[in-house]
Amino acid sequence: MGSLLSVFSGLFGSKERRILILGLDGAGKTTILYRLQVSEVVTTIP
Repeated sequence: MGSLLSVFSGLFGSKERRILILGLDGAGKTTILYRLQVSEVVTTIP
């Protein structure tokens, strides 16, 4: 049981993660970032 908990804590620990998002202009990269941060879609003007 303890090993199962350690596996889950390793997967969902509070380690800092970095994500690289690449894409064409107007592909929705900023929209995805706002959706992850604020949980709502924000209209942006490039």
